[in-house]
Amino acid sequence: MHRFLLLVTAMFALALSKSTIDDTRLLFSNTVKRWNVQIKNKRDFSERYNRLLRMKRSHDETSSGVMLDSLNRFAVNNDEEHEALLARSRRLANASLILAERSAEEEEKMLHFQKREFPPPEEVEWSNLPSEYQYWEKTLGMSPIQDQMGCGSCWSFPAAAAMEALYKKITGEDVVFSKQYFIDCTFTYSGCSGGTINEGFKVTKDRQYLMSESKWPLTADYHSCSSELSEDIILKRDNAMKKAYLQDWYPLGKGEEWLLGGLKHSPVAFGSYISDNYFGYTNGLYDDSLCATDPIPHAQLLVGYTQNSLRVRGSYGEYWGDYGYINYQRGSGNLDSCRIFDTAYAITMTLKRDIEYEFCNDAKPTTRAICRESCLSMNKEGETGWDLAIIPTLQHNNEVCHMANARWPGVKSDDKFNLLWIGITDPDKVGHYHWVDKMWKVNYFNYTRETGEGKFGLVDKNDGHWTMKNSLTYLARGVCSRARTCYDISSRVKDGEVTFSNNNPDDIVEGTTATISCNENCELSGTSQLVCQGGHWFGPGGREAEEPPEDPLADIHPDRYIPTCSCPQEAEQEQQQEQKKKKEKKKKEKKKKKRGKRGVE
Repeated sequence: MHRFLLLVTAMFALALSKSTIDDTRLLFSNTVKRWNVQIKNKRDFSERYNRLLRMKRSHDETSSGVMLDSLNRFAVNNDEEHEALLARSRRLANASLILAERSAEEEEKMLHFQKREFPPPEEVEWSNLPSEYQYWEKTLGMSPIQDQMGCGSCWSFPAAAAMEALYKKITGEDVVFSKQYFIDCTFTYSGCSGGTINEGFKVTKDRQYLMSESKWPLTADYHSCSSELSEDIILKRDNAMKKAYLQDWYPLGKGEEWLLGGLKHSPVAFGSYISDNYFGYTNGLYDDSLCATDPIPHAQLLVGYTQNSLRVRGSYGEYWGDYGYINYQRGSGNLDSCRIFDTAYAITMTLKRDIEYEFCNDAKPTTRAICRESCLSMNKEGETGWDLAIIPTLQHNNEVCHMANARWPGVKSDDKFNLLWIGITDPDKVGHYHWVDKMWKVNYFNYTRETGEGKFGLVDKNDGHWTMKNSLTYLARGVCSRARTCYDISSRVKDGEVTFSNNNPDDIVEGTTATISCNENCELSGTSQLVCQGGHWFGPGGREAEEPPEDPLADIHPDRYIPTCSCPQEAEQEQQQEQKKKKEKKKKEKKKKKRGKRGVE
């Protein structure tokens, strides 16, 4: 009897071994066919087959909840290809990712952003975060994922994708921003040699310029920025970001909640450590401990989350991972080991309007109140919106400083000749800032240690830094501003059409009217005609017909007058599509369960 049991056990082990070998050979065959890999010789076959065995083992150890009939392209690399992949990842990694240590400036910026947008952790109602959030990828839709290949430019991919998504959200334009532009025209050296995660944000904030993928396609190698391209940047020719300003990038606090909260502003770019296992990922929930012992720095983009996973966008094309994405397992201690939450950034944008600046009170030092009166007195028919200066970006801040220094160069001994009144206020002195025009949000703030606390803001013409003061009698020069144009609202009206009276959506000047009509069988809700005044859209009667707000400190939504089109037929179609998606999802889940059962059997 004992011999019989041993014989049965041996036969079962042999059958199981043969089944495993057959399954692995099928997996190898499927993967080679899927990626059209050409086998050169026996050695090449052996190296690729052994690589797949290691990648499959890595996948089984780090991923759960999925049965696969093929692996990603990296799973059948030969030794030379795999070494090249690891060498460039380690060599070119990202300097950024010596990230854990933030500069003093970044720490101040993070605290300042948290004051305005993210209160301290103990004051945050984290329970208010939705159980899952997939807006950027599933609702808005993101561009196809490209491959960084042999170029150490992973820093540029999350930056470009985050800006694409936010730009699409606020303008309605679906534009793919060029990663090659960052590689070639960010540094005086090759962008393939690595860069910090926020490098793409920094250069865009400075230039307010991006190139499109169609103008400068990805080649994933370095070409020195030509004089022609440099001229395009300076003159802002073919600006792919022509309808919005990038206002700022903000470091987020360390911890999962901060990254999840950051998604309400934009997709979140972050730096972390990965390991060799990362390249073997194909699908399922990913959980890797090797990143702590064999770390490779890498930049990625958080685009959403579910109760079980963090949905992250990669930079190795759609043939890697879950069509270019990876699903990190939430709740795993390895997320901390991989330093997923240590260095992350959200961004803010605003719709573009041309702003002009003038000095108040004949450019003589005065109190803030008199300066503001002087600004308001500049309003006249056909030229409205004058008030204390709005400064929405670093570029506008530089423009104001340049204007002042052109007239009064050099640092003066008395600060009243260095400082200029602007329209920033903090009525309660708690770091909750407002512009005098409540339809502009304070998403750019030139904060320093010297900014201090106070109700009224000024800019230092010499270094551009902002300071706050309480005094009603302090004397300084000041700056007024008005938005000369309004933003294009075409993308704001779904299922309808917007016609501008000047027939030029790229230059919507004061007095331009926008006429809104809905598509056939759709009904308009709201007014059908708006007018541009002082950089904003108003209903019939213009700004003069405005009712004073109940809360004078509350921000006013700039789109409040824009009408909507409701289409019953389209709503029904959307509902049918949603039901269809749910059915397809259920089918996929059933298939996965069946595969899982076959794998167990």
